Amino acid sequence: MVIVITTIAELPGLLLVSLLMNSVGRKKSQAIAFLGCGIFVSLLLFDASIVLSTLFAFGARALIYGAFAATFAYTPEVSSFFFFFFFFFFFFFFFSLHPPPHNSNYPLLGI
Repeated sequence: MVIVITTIAELPGLLLVSLLMNSVGRKKSQAIAFLGCGIFVSLLLFDASIVLSTLFAFGARALIYGAFAATFAYTPEVSSFFFFFFFFFFFFFFFSLHPPPHNSNYPLLGI
């Protein structure tokens, strides 16, 4: 039953982090969610009742799901520029090291 309750925590975590992303930004909301998850997981180390342990697990699951959602929202903004140039230069250098044969069928390209 505890697994069902903590699985339900994904929706509030997603809503909380989406509100945080709109108000404080993606990086700060991601940091807040990771820090909050760490606090809830560290609270699970103490001997507590089953109700408190379930609440701590609920909070940890909600915040880690929200942190991953913030990560997946933030990553394409940062890495798309890098990956574009990485693949562009990779293919440029690959084809410059391995040019097509001289008797190719590309007369318009001058190859």
